[in-house]
Amino acid sequence: MPDAPSAAQSFTHVRDGLRNMEFGRMLLKMMVDATPDEKFYEVPAEGGNHAAWNVGHVAVTDDSIRAKLGGGEPVLSAEWHEMFKPGSTCTPGADGYPKREELLDGLARSRAAVVAWFSGLSESELMEPLTGDIARLAQDRIMLMGSLASHEAYHAGQMSTARRVFGMPPLF
Repeated sequence: MPDAPSAAQSFTHVRDGLRNMEFGRMLLKMMVDATPDEKFYEVPAEGGNHAAWNVGHVAVTDDSIRAKLGGGEPVLSAEWHEMFKPGSTCTPGADGYPKREELLDGLARSRAAVVAWFSGLSESELMEPLTGDIARLAQDRIMLMGSLASHEAYHAGQMSTARRVFGMPPLF
């Protein structure tokens, strides 16, 4: 097993992890910005997710993981957690879903909380092995930042595919 990283290495890992999360967020926001209002709540194919569900799901994932790992109470409502949790069903149309602006606000609030939480962890907390269901996502909290970035990019990819289904050109 490799030696534990020094404090400087841990800082670098956190900085790099947060930068990866910023990149995933940039991809998601590009897709949100490029999705017209009339397509934001439209499901691209049976069993697919519309842009609104993807945004809410990413927000709830950040919030759930931080709260589950002791980073404080959720910043998003229980209703949001139920609506956007893993395994929830995306339904076509805007009925029952938060408005686009509310979704973006929730996305920003949950990300700010998770970034503050990661930034405040000690070296030993960052390296502490994760256990239980969450261990499927990452070995420790440092790796979890990469998992969150990948998760967000995955959902940005779903939104990119939806754009193509709707006949829109790719963004890149």
